[in-house]
Amino acid sequence: MSVEFDTEKGELCTIECWQDEDREERYQDGDHDLIWVDRIHESFYDNIEDYITSKFADISDTIYIDIHACRSSTVIVYEKGDEFYDVYLNNISIEEIGDDCLGGGEYLWQTNKLINRYSLA
Repeated sequence: MSVEFDTEKGELCTIECWQDEDREERYQDGDHDLIWVDRIHESFYDNIEDYITSKFADISDTIYIDIHACRSSTVIVYEKGDEFYDVYLNNISIEEIGDDCLGGGEYLWQTNKLINRYSLA
């Protein structure tokens, strides 16, 4: 049976990946645009940075990463036996995604490390 819930402000983050610093070309592997939901992912990862690091561990490309915190969103988690099980990445569907809100940041994946872009200044 699927589980549907609304997130709190900032609980859901979209993670967008780019090939170039100007954000003109998306990273080619569409599977690496990710979604983070606190109440789902915090039981597996310490934080969003650890989650991203685990997903990109085998990628040697340089990737520009934008994390956007979102306002309240409707999330559905499908379980085995549901009609849409295995249709969505990690069986998580975002039905209504909220606008961006404060939170998130810009990162760089380079030489197998996740670097906060603000720390480069």
